[in-house]
Amino acid sequence: MTTISAFYLQEEGNEGNILTTLAEVRDFITRVQKDSVEWECELFTQWYIKDARDTPEFCVGINGDKGVVTFSGRGWTGGIWVSIGNTSRRGEPNVEYDYMGNLTEVPADGEIPIDAVVRAAEEFFASNGDRPTTIKWRKCV
Repeated sequence: MTTISAFYLQEEGNEGNILTTLAEVRDFITRVQKDSVEWECELFTQWYIKDARDTPEFCVGINGDKGVVTFSGRGWTGGIWVSIGNTSRRGEPNVEYDYMGNLTEVPADGEIPIDAVVRAAEEFFASNGDRPTTIKWRKCV
């Protein structure tokens, strides 16, 4: 059984948001998306497999009706992988996502539709932390 610790707001403490079902994964993303729209900003979250020694870092950014996904660790070592979205935006300035008051830059062409973000998050959960195959990736750093 997969258990995710998803971190989003400082007041969530050391455990973060505990996600144990696909419904909880979807509800968490919906909550962040609602906040992104209400606060008119790009929001970033960090996900880990709870209590796993080899947990990758999976990040989900939400920017209204689109977002970005990053992955590092577990078998994909040596950098950070980012989703590939609208390649016509390649070369545009990076987009800054807010994670607990800290800005995280991602390539502008890394943004993908929100439904693709949700599918990737569901696959990350269902696979117990493998890099999702439902989206395209490129090495960012």
